[in-house]
Amino acid sequence: MKNVNLNRKTKRQFATKSAAVLMAAAVSIGAFAPALNTVEAKGTNKTTAGSIVSIREISSLVARGAQVNEEGVIEVAETSEPEVTVQYPEWQNKLMPKVEDYLSVRTGASTDTEVIGKLYKGDVADITSVEDGWYGVTSGKVTGYVNADYVVTGDEAYLLSEEVCTKKAVSTTAGLRVRESASTDANVVLTLDEGEKISVNKEAEAVEGWIAVKSKSGKTGYVSAEYATVETVYGTGITIEEENVVKLAKAIEKKRAEEAAAAKAAAKSSGGSSSSRSYGSTGTVQGSAVAADVDDVTLLAALIQLEAGPSDYEGDLAVGAVVVNRIKDGRFPSTVRDVIYQRGQFPPSKRIPNVIAKGVSSTCIAAAQAALAGADNTGGCIGFNDVSSGRSGTVIGGNVFFH
Repeated sequence: MKNVNLNRKTKRQFATKSAAVLMAAAVSIGAFAPALNTVEAKGTNKTTAGSIVSIREISSLVARGAQVNEEGVIEVAETSEPEVTVQYPEWQNKLMPKVEDYLSVRTGASTDTEVIGKLYKGDVADITSVEDGWYGVTSGKVTGYVNADYVVTGDEAYLLSEEVCTKKAVSTTAGLRVRESASTDANVVLTLDEGEKISVNKEAEAVEGWIAVKSKSGKTGYVSAEYATVETVYGTGITIEEENVVKLAKAIEKKRAEEAAAAKAAAKSSGGSSSSRSYGSTGTVQGSAVAADVDDVTLLAALIQLEAGPSDYEGDLAVGAVVVNRIKDGRFPSTVRDVIYQRGQFPPSKRIPNVIAKGVSSTCIAAAQAALAGADNTGGCIGFNDVSSGRSGTVIGGNVFFH
């Protein structure tokens, strides 16, 4: 409570003024006698003794529900905004789109500006600025503005991520057993290497000490929570250019599948055998395309996943481009398979069968398709090392690329 002491005369004046202010629609505060423009206040609490209180200040007090008590003291109930409890402080500068498909990212805080990228359902963005009805954001390689009407921020964003984002169980030991049910007596259906990930089944009933997981075939199994951790997979924005590359790669793959099916059908009708070895030139993004069949796409995608990981498209594309650049270079073999398995060049290649058996990520497949179609973000590089090697060159993702 804030108190302002008034003398008897001022008390009457204040009461009069209070009534007038409360009827402000009909009576102007400026219509009162100039003698009442100020009143001397004998301050208590936060009011300094001998300070002058103007009619504007009195009006403000009245608007806040001020009352004059019997002692001639103006009493104002102090008000404050309710304290907001933050449960997830690391999310206070993040947002997620609250959409079923995607939210456009624009060059400016207006629907009249150009769309330069998209945030899909499950993507997370960092907030860089706040404007009238818009947020400046950065996510992946996208930096721009999104409409605030279609996003949630802070704690709400975290709760939405728990609802829509996928989760992965990560094995912390070699040979982690995936069992049919949550029991050490249950049959083992799969084993995981240390660091290997498997999707968590968020719909399955929780069982203490166990994590429900889901295989690529959709079957539910269980791993011991003692030997696995759970991580959330957050998506990031995609630029229009990146999306166009992915669309092109998918179109190429669809065309190859259709050609393979047609060749198989033709061979069957003629009584001969079919070959899906080569499909010839299929168009380019940059440079020239390399002849490849579906098996080569999968093979290259598996190598990309081993060398660059399944989450950084630019890094994935760069590894694929190096393989394709070697095919074009007379110093190296002339096929995808021979380049990948050339002695001493790609040591992780021995693990390719395991990657293919467990399924190659869609990002790596898209990168492989784009590279085989001619996309090259390395500028013609034919080699790469991990960035920790200290080798000079162009850093893309976790590797440094060189000629």
